Amino acid sequence: MVISPSEYIKKCLKIDFDNSVENIIDTGASIIIFEKGTMPIEMGEMINCFYFIIYGLVRGYYIDDDGNEVTKCFVYENGFLVRNVIVPKTLRLFLWIVWKNVNVLNFPIF
Repeated sequence: MVISPSEYIKKCLKIDFDNSVENIIDTGASIIIFEKGTMPIEMGEMINCFYFIIYGLVRGYYIDDDGNEVTKCFVYENGFLVRNVIVPKTLRLFLWIVWKNVNVLNFPIF
């Protein structure tokens, strides 16, 4: 059974949308697969989208002043992969790395 992105989001988050929002989601969203070890958002990349995780696990971390990796969070199924504050088309604050293959819905920021 194929399910639309809007129906998937409604089911997972237990929310409802009107037809115009459903149309925006269904025409703008796409599915992307990231393999273990990849960085879904590269260092210095301008952010013009956010991800809703369908399956998998992503680690968010930063590098401290001594060069150590410091884990800030993990994001998994039914979670959103974004930066700390959503400000369209700005640089992200920390690094993301895929720990377990991830399938995401990719939503553009308009």
